[in-house]
Amino acid sequence: MTAPIISQVEDAIQEAIRRALPGVLRTTGTIPGAWDVEVAQRVLQMAPSVWVSQEGFTGTGQPRVLDWRFGVYAVASMGYEEDRRRGTPVEIGTYAMTERIISFLDSLIVPGVGTLQLQTGRPQFIEPMIELGGTVEGLLFGIRLQFPRPDTAAQGVELSDFRQFHGDWDFAPMTSGRWDEWLAQDHSGLEPDAQDDVAGP
Repeated sequence: MTAPIISQVEDAIQEAIRRALPGVLRTTGTIPGAWDVEVAQRVLQMAPSVWVSQEGFTGTGQPRVLDWRFGVYAVASMGYEEDRRRGTPVEIGTYAMTERIISFLDSLIVPGVGTLQLQTGRPQFIEPMIELGGTVEGLLFGIRLQFPRPDTAAQGVELSDFRQFHGDWDFAPMTSGRWDEWLAQDHSGLEPDAQDDVAGP
């Protein structure tokens, strides 16, 4: 099954990030669009890192054509704030990450989908990051996405093979006064009281 258009863009951005910053990141991944302290703490534990989120869209006045936005966040966590921005001889800072990201992502062509364009960039979440010991540089990219017509959107959709669930159930008789005694007995030679067979994807 073909991946959704939004997923294709996210995947292309992450692949470009890996090519832009080989061997210097601890990880790259996707996060929800809404940052909070919990998300910030989690990404700082994996710095230096770069994270991608989809940031919503605006309409264009054309049916099924939307200007979609993706955020790209360079994250550093070192002892001194200046080191987090400028880097050290042993760890990359957000300035260098940002430069490489822009070089690789601005005007990036996502095959069969569209072209990314850099829109804005600025430091993010400054106050909470000061307390947590991190620095985040955020970049916002836009891409115009054209979604398929309703009568063609489902074409090419394939389901995986179905799996069969089978369950055998035994129930204690209503006259049983002590459930633990009934459970301790050997019921393996008896027919089950009920059976379920459910097919699922």
